[in-house]
Amino acid sequence: MQTITRLGLTLVAGLMFAASGHAQLGPCATPLGPDLPDLIVSRQALRMDKSLTEELIETNDCELIEGCVRAAGQRRLLRFTTSTPNIGAAALVIGDPSQCSLLFHFSECHLHYHLEQFADYRLWSRAGFRTWRRDRDASEASSSAHNAALLASLQDRGDLFAGRKQGFCMVDSSAVSTDAPPVFNDCLINQGISAGWSDDYPAHLDCQFMDVTGAAAGRYVLEVEVNPDRVLPESDYSNNRAAVGVRIPRASE
Repeated sequence: MQTITRLGLTLVAGLMFAASGHAQLGPCATPLGPDLPDLIVSRQALRMDKSLTEELIETNDCELIEGCVRAAGQRRLLRFTTSTPNIGAAALVIGDPSQCSLLFHFSECHLHYHLEQFADYRLWSRAGFRTWRRDRDASEASSSAHNAALLASLQDRGDLFAGRKQGFCMVDSSAVSTDAPPVFNDCLINQGISAGWSDDYPAHLDCQFMDVTGAAAGRYVLEVEVNPDRVLPESDYSNNRAAVGVRIPRASE
């Protein structure tokens, strides 16, 4: 397995985009032929690599500047690894992200481009997650009117403890089902995910966590959804989610 080391990531929080199927905004993410990529979230990576940490966040830290935590000071963080393999028949081709300014954001903290709505991270009560799975419209993006209203309602009820959008720089991080060499390896000029490769964000990276400061002790569900607003072309949007159970102990445990 070949691996590319990544140096950082960013978050752009609170942005909602209208779903438009196989949306194309600008020249990036345009399919090169009839075949399409298919992104999934590795449940195994999510399940195997997660931990609770207590960390001091300073006022000049990227985690606060980028909105990954709600305030400076001592924070309780649920760290986890996100891995998004491309199991489709074609590469997800971005190329130069500066040519797609409606989707990509240049992080002044990390000094490269990130897709602003690559993934949604959500921490649910178990009852809330059951309601979300039962009542959401799986045929629509999470930002559709119905699903956005449901998410807002569940958050108001306290069943969605925390949710935010996670920005990614997309590169070929690790090979999962191919012997082909990596193609995409530069956040500034050549982003994408080759077929058979995965884009990986290990748990130790900036913002690769949920801020669970103040969460009551108990059992929750951690959900990650890739391409939630369906702005990237895929052959199948039904397999874009993964969820695992997590236990948050009392602070003294």
